[in-house]
Parts: sequence; structure tokens; C-alpha cells
Amino acid sequence: MEKTDRTSISRLAGRGSYDIHQINAILDEALLCTVSYVEQGRPFSIPTGFVRVGNQLVIHGSVGSHFMRQIADGRDLCVVITLLDGLVLARSIFDSSMNYRSVVLFSKAVTVDALEEKRKYFEAYTEKVLPGRWADV
Repeated sequence: MEKTDRTSISRLAGRGSYDIHQINAILDEALLCTVSYVEQGRPFSIPTGFVRVGNQLVIHGSVGSHFMRQIADGRDLCVVITLLDGLVLARSIFDSSMNYRSVVLFSKAVTVDALEEKRKYFEAYTEKVLPGRWADV
């Protein structure tokens, strides 16, 4: 991924990576993301399911959902995906920590209208959450 002023890690930068393979591995393992956006000058963050299909991040949600209707206008989004790998418990609170991997994405939402494309994404999401489930239902 391309490093920009907006995406540059400033603290402990050596622990970060812009490698697309590492990013995709995190996206493929995680089940939840948090979608953040601004509505009428106020910030909103909504947790939801997602799936990566190629280089697209497909967010799960109902067309009746308030947040899905809000982001459908193509506004700027920040999407955060985090995997907690473990707790670091040290003798000192200062040296205690968490080991995690995360991805922060900046993008705009695009609405999927084509029925066949929706079906492809539904299947990919279902198979990510519970492999084999698509064939069962």
C-alpha cells in the first residue's frame, strides 16, 4: 500500500507495515470492523461484519439501516479492523500492553445494486463467517 501523510505511522513506526499481503491476512482473519463517518458535523462509529473480495472491502448491512443509508452518498469513511493477539502482563503496569494487528482504511462507500454482484458478496461473507454454510442454506 502507498504510504501518505494521512497513513504514515508516527509512533513506533517500525512496528507497522504497508505490505498488502499482511494487510489482506488481517482482513481475511477478522470478522468485525468499525466504520466511522461524520453526519451533520458529528462523528459516528458503527461496528459491523465485512468481507474482503479481491481489493474491495464489502461491509455487511441492511439497506434499511440508518448508517448504511448515510454512507451511501459517497462520503469519506474510516474503517478500522483489529485482531487482539494477546495480553502482555508485566510486573509493572507501565510495561504491560496488548499485542494486536490492525488495519486502518480510508475510502468512500459505493452502493452495490446489481443482484448478481450482491449474491457474490453475500456468498463470500457467509463463507467467511461460517465456511460451508452457503451450500447448507
